[in-house]
Amino acid sequence: MDQAVILLDGGYLAAILRDEFGEPRIDHLKLSEKLSEGCTRFRTYYHCLPYQSDPATENERRRYSGKTKFFTMLESLPRVDVRLGKLRKRGRVLRRLSAPER
Repeated sequence: MDQAVILLDGGYLAAILRDEFGEPRIDHLKLSEKLSEGCTRFRTYYHCLPYQSDPATENERRRYSGKTKFFTMLESLPRVDVRLGKLRKRGRVLRRLSAPER
């Protein structure tokens, strides 16, 4: 049977869910299984670049802390890996600073 790797862009997924569906809670494991239907799901990678200014504001620290709990929950799911990166603000644009962390 064919195998599939699922790549979820966390920021894009969150924006679509917020803008189009009013931020519903979703089961990421079920989503991965549905996306890989007809194949064996080899692995799901959830990629996210949480932004924090330097120094981080209290609100950014609080949001990052909440995201950390979410990432830990995702990594507890079978064959799901979270890849984090870093963003740096340059003018009005956020740019990836480094490759995703393992």
